[in-house]
Amino acid sequence: MRTYSLGMTVRLGFALGIHADADIFLVDEQIQSADAAFQRKAIDALQKLRKQNKAVVLVTHELHWVSEIATRAIWLNKGKIALDGEPEEVVKAYLRASN
Repeated sequence: MRTYSLGMTVRLGFALGIHADADIFLVDEQIQSADAAFQRKAIDALQKLRKQNKAVVLVTHELHWVSEIATRAIWLNKGKIALDGEPEEVVKAYLRASN
């Protein structure tokens, strides 16, 4: 593994994790370091898990992923909940506050 690139390490970790028999999956922003084709596969895999009633906790700044995958979004600001609600509502509020 020492010779693997960051992208390859992320792919391996995601592939191992996604096939685990778990009810909760925690996915961080490392997936963003992979290429676009892998990111699409990862999103598809996360959506399949969601359809199986598995919980997917996605930690990201990729707002389109929040809109596409999430059924609920929580915006954290300096360690505190700034907003908890529908993904589109939370993304819009985040964008307004970021400008």
